[in-house]
Amino acid sequence: MKKKISKPKLTERKRRSMLKPKLYLRRILGFFSKIFSPGYSSCMRCGITWKFTKEHSTSYNEHSGCFPLCEHCWQELGTPENRLIYYQQLWAEWSLYAPMPEEKWDAIEKAVYEGR
Repeated sequence: MKKKISKPKLTERKRRSMLKPKLYLRRILGFFSKIFSPGYSSCMRCGITWKFTKEHSTSYNEHSGCFPLCEHCWQELGTPENRLIYYQQLWAEWSLYAPMPEEKWDAIEKAVYEGR
């Protein structure tokens, strides 16, 4: 009878270090995507423009949503805590142009924690 060999479980640190080369390549793609699609906004993590990747839209109320991350990065980040920093970045950018009501941020934060 053969003994079944199981794969060792990846620790969170090892899993993250494996993601770094992928993210590095996506950031290179992001650089070139901006050259070939000027005027498009992009994922705040990898930088690939919306012309070349699908955004992950987070609906924070019935009529509004935002998308600081592409679907790929949103999935790769895995947890709301890891994703929230990009929503905070987007919020900071929005706040540069106009005062934003605190209730709007509360709704976005709630949506991120709910995994929307």
